[in-house]
Amino acid sequence: MKIWIVIGLVALALLACETEGERISDANRDASRSSSSSSSSSSSPASSSISVFDLRIGDCFTAAEREPSRVRRVSCGSYHTDEVVGSFTVSFSSFPVLDSAFDNEALLKCPVQANSFLQPTRESWNAGDRTVLCLVSS
Repeated sequence: MKIWIVIGLVALALLACETEGERISDANRDASRSSSSSSSSSSSPASSSISVFDLRIGDCFTAAEREPSRVRRVSCGSYHTDEVVGSFTVSFSSFPVLDSAFDNEALLKCPVQANSFLQPTRESWNAGDRTVLCLVSS
């Protein structure tokens, strides 16, 4: 019984993150994909502006916008708003009708310390994106 209560609370927390705009908007994420393919990234991982598609486990970043297409990757020892703590490839074969499909999978596959996540948008899905990034956000 206790496990179901914990799972329910975590699911509510993930849904709250979604309603607060923690996910990247379709337009921004699609714009990011096209801009990341046409621009080169900085050679310094300590402080560089990168596409959200270039984030990897262990990266810390800050974002100037609520739903950014680009973020500033920074050293995890300095101020940051988010850290990528996990990632996974979704198990479903077509873009889900309900966002809860991403929520449910993130609940099962993200590390326990993750409190938000970035999911593929319909546009990025159509371009082959199947990766969800698990985040610790402040």
